[in-house]
Amino acid sequence: MTRFIVLFVVALFPALSFAASFDCARAGTKMEKLVCSDDSLSKSDEDMAAAYAKALKETSDPAAIKKQQREWLGSAQRCDNKSCLMGAFQSRIAQLTSPENGLWTGTIGNQEVVACFFHFDLPQYSNESGYFYVSHAQRIALEPRRENANLWLEGDPQSPTGVWTFNDRHGDQLQGTWSDAAGNKSLPIRLKRFKTLSLGDPASFSPVSCSAEYAPIFNAATNARMQKTKISFGVAQTVDGKQYRTISALDGAIETIELLDKSEVATELNERLRNELTAGMLEYFDCAAAYGEQYGKGETVDYNAGVKPSFWNAHWITFVRSTGGFCGGAHPFFESAYSTWDLTTGKEVNLWAWLEQEKPRRDKYGGGNSFPERLRKIIAEAAVKERGEDETDECLNVIRENTTYQLSLGGQGLIFHSAFAHVVQACSFSIEVPYGTLAPFMTKAGKDAISAYH
Repeated sequence: MTRFIVLFVVALFPALSFAASFDCARAGTKMEKLVCSDDSLSKSDEDMAAAYAKALKETSDPAAIKKQQREWLGSAQRCDNKSCLMGAFQSRIAQLTSPENGLWTGTIGNQEVVACFFHFDLPQYSNESGYFYVSHAQRIALEPRRENANLWLEGDPQSPTGVWTFNDRHGDQLQGTWSDAAGNKSLPIRLKRFKTLSLGDPASFSPVSCSAEYAPIFNAATNARMQKTKISFGVAQTVDGKQYRTISALDGAIETIELLDKSEVATELNERLRNELTAGMLEYFDCAAAYGEQYGKGETVDYNAGVKPSFWNAHWITFVRSTGGFCGGAHPFFESAYSTWDLTTGKEVNLWAWLEQEKPRRDKYGGGNSFPERLRKIIAEAAVKERGEDETDECLNVIRENTTYQLSLGGQGLIFHSAFAHVVQACSFSIEVPYGTLAPFMTKAGKDAISAYH
């Protein structure tokens, strides 16, 4: 039976809905061929398109839904196997049918609350949704009503203590009404999505959960402790004519920054940056709990987290979030995560989209990026040369075999940061490859970005 790929037409030409599509006989991209080769993927494609059409019809902001769909499509097209693409479809369907999935902060009436929703219609996931008042630090369960997506029941669904009704469930804000079970009392609900530099964007197709593993912020007791923590503000610092200041807590163990700019984009980024401080404090307290349980109370907690700019010009800014310490287990740890943001749009920049992609080659540690092998060799040779090419250096083979990198912006090119497992982190390196060297490996999007703004 001939199947049709609906998602491309729906994403790029939403006004056409199902009136036009791509025949599988003409499938060209890797994603198209995957969908056409598997009945379950084809069915998920159709389900996703139906959910998208329904979301467009019900939302008060269709432009936002269309934009999210395009962003999702860009991410999903990087899938090169059935498992990845099926996960992308399932998560996007969940976002379209249950866009409240995730972490939120805000108020019920005048009381501050933290809420987490997880409405995923898959049997392997259990309901862990709920909320707590910041002042009370007691978690209260929330249960979705399957027959009405706008309703959530508070407490025991057989005898609820309250009902949450949402007026508009699309976007980064949720507004609705809380009412008691008898309907005699009601209060306004105003929630805003909790977003850090890397968490909580609606366009992401990573599954969301309210469990402690995926949402450490959703811990009532830890949040209560965090409310008593003193926050300190540093003096203004200047980088290339642009100013920021540090914000820290727990004697400087947790630190982030604030951009000293009144623009709309800076305001949005500052919200994410301030939430990084919250996330870092919660991780600190989690580490303290784990360390205390294993080694006894009263010991100094060895955990730190900080965010700083590593690159900043008129158009882009790259942040690096570094975490490290020892929370029990076999080894201490140190990790860095880079994210780049467009200062004109406020959106994260996918630097990997600037490079041509090939089938990923995995290293012995299980990681790998899908950029050209010739470029990989250029990076490795530069790293070996920088290290001194001493053949007795045990790191040289590790560097030559490495396939996994993080990307950030540099002054003259892209910086490739190795992402080694703990056992070889002593071999870590960062290599900036000039744009001239990268030119043969860059996509049109990458070349256009560099041409326009660099």
